[in-house]
Amino acid sequence: MHINAINVSTEAVSTRQERLLAAYNSHDVDELMAFFSKKVVYSNYGAGKLNRGYDALEAFFTEVFAKTEDLTYESRSISGTETFTAWEYDATFKYKETSAMMGGMPAEGQTIKLQDAGLYWWAEEEVVAGGDPHGEGAIKEKVWKIIRCHKYGKMVEGGGKE
Repeated sequence: MHINAINVSTEAVSTRQERLLAAYNSHDVDELMAFFSKKVVYSNYGAGKLNRGYDALEAFFTEVFAKTEDLTYESRSISGTETFTAWEYDATFKYKETSAMMGGMPAEGQTIKLQDAGLYWWAEEEVVAGGDPHGEGAIKEKVWKIIRCHKYGKMVEGGGKE
């Protein structure tokens, strides 16, 4: 993975990005959503999903993981700081059935490859990591969460793009 970071340890940006990539590749919605703030504003311009909140984003990822197979994400580059990253990656997958996400195109069984770029804004949020969140023993820590994300993708193979 190419790292170009400003004002932050490249190791910190790289480690966080590797964890986010692993969450995408796990296809575990809960694991992936743990990276997003409850106040997130998410836009995926390629899929036509604009200005979505946390619940709509969770539903979107649930649909993506349910309707695709062999879905893998591979990083091409990452640039950024603690509070902002630009991530370029490829996504390769097959749809299990014709999907509205593809504009109803009959893409069943075809391998689809997207080249994508995501802009991520990050902020530290305090979360309860253990104990009783309302009583004694509550363990609070600050973690980085995605508060805004804009994704821009382009299909480069499959779905009639041969």
